[in-house]
Amino acid sequence: MNSLDKALPGVFIELGGEKRKLEFSWHAVCQFYRLTGKHVLLDKVDGRDPRTIIKLLWAGLIQNWPELNGEIHEVNSPDEKVKAGLAKLESLLTFEVVSTANEKVLEAIAQAIPQPKKEAAGKGESQA
Repeated sequence: MNSLDKALPGVFIELGGEKRKLEFSWHAVCQFYRLTGKHVLLDKVDGRDPRTIIKLLWAGLIQNWPELNGEIHEVNSPDEKVKAGLAKLESLLTFEVVSTANEKVLEAIAQAIPQPKKEAAGKGESQA
């Protein structure tokens, strides 16, 4: 457990009656890029497209649900394990889950981005 885990409550989504933690590790960001050719933090990602929603959720879930993950050696060329993981995830989605998915994904991404450290008060100010 790292210090970020202690400070942030995490973002959870219910799938198939089970709560799952969404977490965008660097590996998740890289896997999303390999799967879609888009950088989740830098490129415009259409969160209204059902295929994109599934891929965003998949990327956010693989850190804590490794059975969904597999190898992607070339952009848009996932192995059978990744395809099976995406299919499993798709089978668990409901309209209720999808209706809140973008908000939860954005919250999980925001928690993953390191916040700038605040300097101690008075530090760097000249003393008169």
